Amino acid sequence: MIYKLTAFEEGPEGYILIFNPPLTIAADKSAIYLKELVGSEFEQDDFARIVETLARPALEYAAKQLGMRPLTRKELTRKLSDKGYDALLSEYALDRLESIGGLDDYMYAQLFVEDRAGRGWGAIRIRNELRTKGVSQDIIERALEELPDSEEQIERFIHAKADGKILDRKAIKRISDALIRRGFSWDEIGPVLARYIEE
Repeated sequence: MIYKLTAFEEGPEGYILIFNPPLTIAADKSAIYLKELVGSEFEQDDFARIVETLARPALEYAAKQLGMRPLTRKELTRKLSDKGYDALLSEYALDRLESIGGLDDYMYAQLFVEDRAGRGWGAIRIRNELRTKGVSQDIIERALEELPDSEEQIERFIHAKADGKILDRKAIKRISDALIRRGFSWDEIGPVLARYIEE
């Protein structure tokens, strides 16, 4: 495919490059060198190099964000957008980070599952949180395969809350509600709670 640079305009924080076939890229001040090339046509490889060069600030910003804490692709996309980076350049930066292993939703999900399970969260709550962070369903399900046994987590929670006391109806309700808020299903809670009461 051939790309023709048809216009070069000043934007609020840099330049607007308009190509044909219709494509608009908002770039920072480093794009000034392209001003002289208005009217030029670029082969696919040359156009890719232009995008790579223009995406460098977005790539550096994204890498810096990942250096502060792990993020999902969706979270990092939002940060780049909030910072004003062009969508095409952001996409390039994110793809590049994924290709070198710096951005990995599966690794993020694994760490998230491990951390939240350590805090006593169940699969339902973890699944919902990962969804809001933009992790795909198949990645979530693969990461949840690493989730520790819920029965053991529920048992520990009930034991800690009961503190050696006999559980009355009010205590049972309070504990089961707390476990549901933590992301455990009644199918997981019921049998463990029943055993505990029998003891």
